[in-house]
Amino acid sequence: MKNLIKLFLLLLTLNSCVSKKSISSFDFAKNDLKFKSKDTINPYKIRANDNIQITISNVDESTKININTVNGNGIYNVPASGAIIFPQFGTIQLIGKSTYEIKEELTHFFIQNKLGIAPIFNVKVTNFHITVLGEINKPGVLVIENERITLPEVLALAGDLTSFSNRKNILIIRETNGEKKYLRFDMNSKIIMEPEFFYLQNNDILYVEPNNVKAFTASQSRTILGFITGIISLYLIVNGIR
Repeated sequence: MKNLIKLFLLLLTLNSCVSKKSISSFDFAKNDLKFKSKDTINPYKIRANDNIQITISNVDESTKININTVNGNGIYNVPASGAIIFPQFGTIQLIGKSTYEIKEELTHFFIQNKLGIAPIFNVKVTNFHITVLGEINKPGVLVIENERITLPEVLALAGDLTSFSNRKNILIIRETNGEKKYLRFDMNSKIIMEPEFFYLQNNDILYVEPNNVKAFTASQSRTILGFITGIISLYLIVNGIR
């Protein structure tokens, strides 16, 4: 009986063994290599169904109240047409523009029409989020405070990858101009330093599939447990008869 238990524990140990290399990341940088920054990521462009908050300050009090309170907290849901009606400005097209471009356009309009002293506009996306799924310690939807977040930051917020993650085949699902792109990468490849992978975008889905150990465990654990339980039961019955 003792030998049987030892064999069972040995099988469990071998089954759960995960090499250090399979749970490491950024192996390409282990020799202190230097990479020239390719920080050429394009700013996020507003899309339909985005929530945009527009507030203004540094103008006379009556104008500020008129602008900031017409739509409550200044949050607008961008319709499919891409246009919203902004107080004293009329119709403003948002889709396809960055928050910086919208700020510049509003400021220019304000000054050109002599609506007050030079204003300060604040424009931001309030529903910027990343969805993380799979072999992540804390999967879920991450709400991001700004429009710029890196892959390492997302992994840190999500509790990092689990020991059962397949770090060689991680997937980013990204929608661009109405089309979905499927980007796969290896956490130990220097490709993750490229802007397309390093900087995640609004509505990105990050999926981490399980490695072979996890897949084997999930498919075989019940079979192995049933087999061992049967052997133990048979052993107890035989010895009970004796």
